[in-house]
Amino acid sequence: MQEKVVYWERQNYTETGFYLVEVFENGQMRKRRFEHRGGDYHFFEEKSNESIQLEGKIRIEKITFGPDFCLRKVDIVKNLDIVETYDVSEWQKARKTIRSLQKKSKADLEIDYHSVLVLDKKFIKDNLKKTEHHIFPIVIFRAINDEDDCVHRKENPEQVATTYIPSLNEVLYFHHAPDSRHISMTGDNLFALETKVTDATLDDDEFIAYVQRMRDKVEQKQDYYRKLIDSQRERRAMVDTEIIGDLYPR
Repeated sequence: MQEKVVYWERQNYTETGFYLVEVFENGQMRKRRFEHRGGDYHFFEEKSNESIQLEGKIRIEKITFGPDFCLRKVDIVKNLDIVETYDVSEWQKARKTIRSLQKKSKADLEIDYHSVLVLDKKFIKDNLKKTEHHIFPIVIFRAINDEDDCVHRKENPEQVATTYIPSLNEVLYFHHAPDSRHISMTGDNLFALETKVTDATLDDDEFIAYVQRMRDKVEQKQDYYRKLIDSQRERRAMVDTEIIGDLYPR
């Protein structure tokens, strides 16, 4: 079982380098410094890596939906009940507990469970620049936003994830549709970088593992993915220009 990154932010960014701050579900914070590697392509090389163990709690909460399996967004907080609380050192035990609760409640669309990391607000003020939140989702509840003011509980919701590749300075997005078993990886202003149909529907842990495998693959094949991303971005810009040209003929 691999600890999950629950929050990350890039700090002090310039063309020559930046800092990456990552917060993990086990309460660990990593601050990494990257410098531009030079050359024709935009690569960054890690120059330092500092780890700090934070004090915090992992909270497992129960969410109650209505008989129509819908919950207004403004009512989410008041519909939460704390089920269990763990120290961050017990993150593996907390993960097993939330998975067990979600498995047992899969078909009951009036309830669900999620887990969150709760940190000291002083840590946020001292270390993070782009958020004031001190509660970060770990395992999210199984619902989708298909209306402006409501979330709907689903037995097999689509899964999405975002990860950051510092060596390429790229954000990658993952999408898994359980009904079709279709999974894809893309990025900003890109077509799909990788897409396939899985042999079986992925559960949440398997989806997290897939995201990590693809992250490792991109890191290991930086040259290939740098060229692929740049060529796709160029092609996407050409397609968008052609579409605009069709809409506004000269």
